[in-house]
Amino acid sequence: MVMMVTYSFYTIIWTLSENGVSRLFLFAESEGTKKQIDSIPYGTISSLIWLNNDEFAFVCDGPTHPGEIWSYSTPKEKLAQQTNMTKSAPLKGLLVRPVERSFKSFDQLEIPYFHYSKSHGKIKRPAIVFIHGGPEFQAVAEFSPLFQSFVQFGFDVIVPNIRGSNGYGKSFIHLDDKQRRTDAMKDVAALIQHLKSNPEIDQDRIAIMGESYGGYMVLSILTQYPELCAAGIDVVGMSDLNQFFQHTAHWRRKMREAEYGGADELKAFFHSIAPLTNAEKLNKPLYIFHGKNDIRVSINESINMLERLKDKKNIHSLFFENEGHEFYHRKNLTIYYQEVLHFLRSHLTGWKS
Repeated sequence: MVMMVTYSFYTIIWTLSENGVSRLFLFAESEGTKKQIDSIPYGTISSLIWLNNDEFAFVCDGPTHPGEIWSYSTPKEKLAQQTNMTKSAPLKGLLVRPVERSFKSFDQLEIPYFHYSKSHGKIKRPAIVFIHGGPEFQAVAEFSPLFQSFVQFGFDVIVPNIRGSNGYGKSFIHLDDKQRRTDAMKDVAALIQHLKSNPEIDQDRIAIMGESYGGYMVLSILTQYPELCAAGIDVVGMSDLNQFFQHTAHWRRKMREAEYGGADELKAFFHSIAPLTNAEKLNKPLYIFHGKNDIRVSINESINMLERLKDKKNIHSLFFENEGHEFYHRKNLTIYYQEVLHFLRSHLTGWKS
């Protein structure tokens, strides 16, 4: 659980994140009562702030509703939406709310995930497993134009919180530290095997995609478990943690070592598990995206991986001149989304432009 708390004179409001979904609570000290506000939309809450002694405001962002500002009156017990910037008639009825599911990993650890689908219970569909970055981040119930686009084009989208993710306690977040890095890879492998047993999903058409550390996981799965996936998309991911420590911004190295382990202490281990080391095992279509101004994960991570893969078929890459670790320019985002969809449709559905 992740908590955010703020308070007025005699009232405290706070949120809890349960499996990536925000719950909003209110405590009136004068009455000694605690209340959950159930009427808020499904999603995540941020920017919680008191407007006066009786009213507070917050931003609520969910899979089917991009972020809007809401307010709540404690005396009236009334919730009100204050902005409607994202209202769009053409989207009505199209945006999909995910189902919260879980599976047992290789060691029986329960791993939660969001399952986006437009047609539960119907014909088998191709699926995209999306791994978040960090790794100490959390996939939450928030709006993703990319996930919604995937669903509209007939893909299921699976978004797990594998071990090492935030939001499930201190023990869970440290389960992938140091030499246990490969246990997180085993979680992803176990998830894909779990999906292959799902009658709704075509076991031969499962792709994997991830950004930053999630990109590292994509390359790791494609090289450590080359037969599991039909294709992969690596976005600003690392290809070798030894190389990553050499090139990342110096102020980030110590912070990352606390999570990954000491670069000197684990040099041999990092080398043995590196996608760069095991590149010859990769035998599936791959698309690599990177921003040339990335100071977190150097573009050398992608350049060196592509060099190792130069004799492989169906290897694609796109580098953005004016982007860093995240892509912000509208023109670039449009190209990025189009390329991702084109690649996945080509390799998972046989679609040809």
